[in-house]
Amino acid sequence: MSDVIVFKIQWLEDEQAKEVEEKIGYTFKDKSLLSTAFRRKSYTEEHPQGNLIPNNEVLEFYGDSVLNLIVVKATAKDAIGDFKDMNPPSFSEEGLTHFVSNYTDKSMLSSIIESMDIAKYLITSKGDKEKEVWKSPSVMEDLFESIVGAMWLDNDLNVDAIYDNVLRLLDFKLYNPEFYDKNAYVKLKEYIDRHPEFRTEKRDGIYYLYLNNGIVTYSPAGGLPGMNRYESMIFFAKQCIDMLKQMNAWDVPYQVPTEGVTVDNAINKLQELYQKKVLYLNPVYSDGVFDRENNLWIVDVTFPKKDNPTTHTGTGKTKNEAKKNAAFAMYQDVAKHLNKDY
Repeated sequence: MSDVIVFKIQWLEDEQAKEVEEKIGYTFKDKSLLSTAFRRKSYTEEHPQGNLIPNNEVLEFYGDSVLNLIVVKATAKDAIGDFKDMNPPSFSEEGLTHFVSNYTDKSMLSSIIESMDIAKYLITSKGDKEKEVWKSPSVMEDLFESIVGAMWLDNDLNVDAIYDNVLRLLDFKLYNPEFYDKNAYVKLKEYIDRHPEFRTEKRDGIYYLYLNNGIVTYSPAGGLPGMNRYESMIFFAKQCIDMLKQMNAWDVPYQVPTEGVTVDNAINKLQELYQKKVLYLNPVYSDGVFDRENNLWIVDVTFPKKDNPTTHTGTGKTKNEAKKNAAFAMYQDVAKHLNKDY
């Protein structure tokens, strides 16, 4: 007769579960789902029987998708109602993309969890407890999404059943004009990606903006009285942008660096420009053709602008060499004509 392995799964304590439900404004029919939303994978990986213990990874996946659907649905419901008559310029594909990303942003979701002070109840590994991972914005974001996923499953996949509750948690306001543009924090981050002489840092409860090693401006991480983490970050970013404008540094055209760019690294350098939002589209490479007469490969790289796509051609003894030469030619073109044509 084989030995029976007995192990104990950690659940939220009754008082903890009651407090969480009160703060999120939702009472679970299946209490196990709430505990699963708080049980991180690090906890299950710490146990030999971890594959038998549910964690919040799948709930996080579901919650992320359901959250996006709810925010999109909220904009669409109003768009087909009285919002039709308002014709705001922000109600466009780009505006809606920014709007949804603002309400599903890591900073936004983590600030909500932080304000409720419930991440401290996460069920984690001993190592994560020592690191106090529940204070991490990414971990708090995961928890918010896991809770949404758990609520969705608790209602037999009925999004409408949790629709109002999720919008209340988000303090959703359709007519917030700032949310139809990139928020100030994203704008500042993109600026710093392009201008490495500037950097931000949070230290001892204070946000700082540095130029090289000198402090340009700073702000309490709590922002103004009554601000949550998300609002205080936006407040600080706006303060930084205002200061950069006063320094006449904000609207200075970005200079694409050419020093250190070679044929061998041009492909990666172009990709970096796209990742930094210097290029709003990613260059596209052709599959290449082989010129048998000249024994050479020919590869095109195209920047797919709507009106006037730019294409450069590279040749080489191998397809990879031809691709590198095409990328190098494109990079040089971008560096020369960025603000005019790209």
